[in-house]
Amino acid sequence: FEGSGYGGSGSSGTSTLESNFYMFHYTYGIEYSLSGHSQMGSIGEWSLDKRHYGASYPPKNLQRPPQAASQAAWWLYAAWNEASARIPNWPQTGAMGTVGWRRERGDGIGKSPLALIVIGSRWTWAGIKELTFDAKGRLKTPWGEGVWGALAEPGCLFADFSGALHNVHFYTISSKRISDENASTFTRDATFIATRVGDNAIVEGKQLTD
Repeated sequence: FEGSGYGGSGSSGTSTLESNFYMFHYTYGIEYSLSGHSQMGSIGEWSLDKRHYGASYPPKNLQRPPQAASQAAWWLYAAWNEASARIPNWPQTGAMGTVGWRRERGDGIGKSPLALIVIGSRWTWAGIKELTFDAKGRLKTPWGEGVWGALAEPGCLFADFSGALHNVHFYTISSKRISDENASTFTRDATFIATRVGDNAIVEGKQLTD
């Protein structure tokens, strides 16, 4: 069967796949919103796609599919986790799991208190001026325009440019992480730590106030 098109929902029916089929034709990614609605045709909030791992191994313990996801999603998720758990010396990886791949310009900004505060702010990137987060999800950088928005993980923004994806967390001057719940602690002396997807390279940023 073709995994991306196989219906049914929930983890309870995965055993029927093994009893009714002998080949899993895994061609396309399996894409869902976190609430369990299909997002086929685009990268989902929950995304299990072999194309994410062309340059690195998937991590162990992938995040579970939404409860309403298809039997195919649950079966493949379990198969990947089983393989990574049982293969000796599974390589360490900086790649993301099944959540965090959906990154379109401006995603989630209006629903994230942190993102709303960041709009219009200016920053250094590894000491280089300057990054600017505009209200429409455009990210202005010294290396050309990129995109930014809010990820499904509360309090985590993305800043993507020059072909690289970065997950960004913000901190107070006392190194306390700023999230959507305590966005009011965001001040002019805030900093960020950006983690590059794939190799976990770290970049620090400081807010410009002049």
